[in-house]
Amino acid sequence: MADEDNAWHVDKKVPITLLAAIIIQTFTFGWWAATISVRVTNLEGVTAVQATEFAKLNVAREDLRLQLSSIQVRVDQVLTAVKTPQETSPPRPH
Repeated sequence: MADEDNAWHVDKKVPITLLAAIIIQTFTFGWWAATISVRVTNLEGVTAVQATEFAKLNVAREDLRLQLSSIQVRVDQVLTAVKTPQETSPPRPH
């Protein structure tokens, strides 16, 4: 009999609405956690795709930088070639 008195039980003084509220909150928390899990999984997938695209953009940026450097060297060579004959040739008579 002493064990029965110490066992867990619901007293009649606990309102049914309180029990219902606790059950609803527990269910709602489980539902919320499940939806958050799905959202996080989706965001992880998007992040992986974006990381791949970012890596591709970095490679393309580096290629463009190399092309720009090559163009700059060529422009410098053309400018040097254009300036050199004018500076070394004798002045023309008027």
